[in-house]
Amino acid sequence: MDFHALGDFVNDSANWILGLGAGWIYLLVLVASFVENLFPPFPGDTVTVVGAALATTDELSFALVFLSAFLGGITSTMLIYRFGFTHGHTYFMNHDFRYFPKKKIVEFEGWIDRSGWLLITGSRFIVGFRTVVALSAGIARWPFWKMTFFSSLSFWLFNAILMTATYFFIDNLQLLVKYIKIYQEIFLIVIALALLYVIARYLRSRNNSSTEDK
Repeated sequence: MDFHALGDFVNDSANWILGLGAGWIYLLVLVASFVENLFPPFPGDTVTVVGAALATTDELSFALVFLSAFLGGITSTMLIYRFGFTHGHTYFMNHDFRYFPKKKIVEFEGWIDRSGWLLITGSRFIVGFRTVVALSAGIARWPFWKMTFFSSLSFWLFNAILMTATYFFIDNLQLLVKYIKIYQEIFLIVIALALLYVIARYLRSRNNSSTEDK
């Protein structure tokens, strides 16, 4: 199958792996989805698009591509969550940092207990933010079953949309990848602006506190 629309490297790699057998492609989709959560710039979505595109030609199974992408993503997400749960909470509570005191952690735990389901469900759609969300949920010790269910729901929704889009854009994969990149860039800009806003608010409140102390 021709994948030159996604670049020569992707085209050559996809056809080389396809020559090894379908099982290797499922494994590649799984590994790419796993690595993407640990290193967000990694193009895991593009690998899933390649797998879905091959499934439209009966080279692969749509169901198994979907399952591979889900298992890779949910596994790394839960590992990050588990790390925050077992190490992050204790670390921050014991140190009681000036800029991240125990009081703030307790407040965050209360907030995520009320609204965590919405944050986790949307986390797969937030580029470059999934790792932070999973780690934060772990630090806040959000219940394991809730984390598993809503993270799974997030991956199911996102992968279903991505693979369905691949099916309809099969004759113009370059346009699909272009839309994905635009989508990612927009979210990165939004996250950067939100981060700057939070930092500005923090610095202003810190300056106000210093003025009152004087």
